Amino acid sequence: MLCILAVTALVLLVVLPALMQAQAQQPARRRAALSSLNAYLDNVIYPAEMSQAKGLNRQQFSAWLNQAPLQLGVKRDLRKQLQPVLATSRFAAVLLKVVKIKTGGKADYVLIGIVPALRAQFDASA
Repeated sequence: MLCILAVTALVLLVVLPALMQAQAQQPARRRAALSSLNAYLDNVIYPAEMSQAKGLNRQQFSAWLNQAPLQLGVKRDLRKQLQPVLATSRFAAVLLKVVKIKTGGKADYVLIGIVPALRAQFDASA
């Protein structure tokens, strides 16, 4: 299973950059960011470990999406929907690899930070 979330919550706009940093840099900040992310997704997944979290830049996200087990039409639709986000200079995403879902099973979760100018377009509560 695969889940891609367009994240507009303010806490995640802080969390995503912290998780994007190299593993060796500021490990305490990365742990705190992952803890915040786990709290945010608490009702959906069991806590992810640091080894499951990976920051993705635009190119890495595109490569990951190419490899994702999705039908070609679904990938094309995702790319079209995410085009405004992929075109921004401040693209940031986090991949949580093979996390346990509370309703059963496992999935890859990708969280994509949304810049303020695009929030209204991706905010489901608006």
